[in-house]
Amino acid sequence: MSDCYIIGGANIGNYDFVTIPKDSFVIAADSGVLHLGGFDVKPDIIMGDFDSCSVPSEYTCEILRFKPEKDDTDLMLASKKALSLGYKRIFFLGATGGRLDHTVAAFQTLEYIHEHGADGAILDENNAVYIQGIGKKRYKADKRCYFSVFSLSDETKVTISGTKYKVTEQKIVRSFPLGVSNEFSDEFAEIEVLDGKILVIYSKRDIL
Repeated sequence: MSDCYIIGGANIGNYDFVTIPKDSFVIAADSGVLHLGGFDVKPDIIMGDFDSCSVPSEYTCEILRFKPEKDDTDLMLASKKALSLGYKRIFFLGATGGRLDHTVAAFQTLEYIHEHGADGAILDENNAVYIQGIGKKRYKADKRCYFSVFSLSDETKVTISGTKYKVTEQKIVRSFPLGVSNEFSDEFAEIEVLDGKILVIYSKRDIL
């Protein structure tokens, strides 16, 4: 099964940070339709309350409309749709860089899809965000980026190798940012989560 890309309406300065494969399933969430041309893709579904843009007429795909008075964000609606269609890898674009409350909501939506059995990532031109539960995972080094690990649980126990600052069965807590701004030392970093859940973030070095 191909991957699903959900495009939100947050500001995007440069569309070159990702290439969406042509066989991907694309959902435009509300004003995310304004970014379709920048990514050079056509949507499979457009959905949202359309409070920040007009309902598009130039696409022939399915369009799902919702009332603005709802519990789910447009990004969450799109995520639930992707999960219902069976997608196990879901990427969010246009989900950060605008309103801070929307960014926090995007992080929570990423955690939601993780809890419902899918892998996901939030991608923008300066950052990549992932969630990892119990088990081992490798992350490809990008020397342009800092590599940060934060606890999403009250307490998490992790072992991290392939980085400048290595730890073995280290306890990290949600209320203290011990894992910020690590650096890659090897071709891959490996993280083993022994207990709990973590947020993993690549952030380019040349941004504040």
